[in-house]
Amino acid sequence: MSNVVVAIATPLQHELVAWIAQVDDRVEVLYEPDLLPPPRYPSDHRGQLGFRREEEAQARWDELLASAEVLFGLPGDSPEGLREIVRRSERLRWVHATAAGAGEQLAAAELTPAELDRVAVTSSAGVHAVPLAEFALLGMLAFAKGLPRLLRDKAERHWDHYVVDELRGRTVLVLGLGGIG
Repeated sequence: MSNVVVAIATPLQHELVAWIAQVDDRVEVLYEPDLLPPPRYPSDHRGQLGFRREEEAQARWDELLASAEVLFGLPGDSPEGLREIVRRSERLRWVHATAAGAGEQLAAAELTPAELDRVAVTSSAGVHAVPLAEFALLGMLAFAKGLPRLLRDKAERHWDHYVVDELRGRTVLVLGLGGIG
């Protein structure tokens, strides 16, 4: 049985790249982070806006993507990148988008029914649900308990008693039926 070539088209920690490679001896992982746009912040999948590769680097990037059967991440984290790679790479069978909202990018890519039959597109929906829901709870608590005042008092080494709000008895509106909601 032949190898499955997995190309990684988004910044990823080296230990995670190694983990993917260790899934099975038949998995061949292609990852050249020097060909990716420099990330603007941790977990940035798009990278610096306006990034352009030198001609030789672009040729290496195109070759890497063209050889993939599986693609982890959308090139440029964009519908245009998805459309381009699906149309240029006949070997491609599966693209895994790192964002939960990849459905919007897939719709905007305007792939043909034949392209959608040939290439499966999956997303990371649900992966971020618990951390984001916890951040929402953190935000509610920060507002109710006056976090800015607490931080200011801490910096000024000023401790005073004052009334803070409670979340008990409050009403929360949850928009959306996804995992975060």
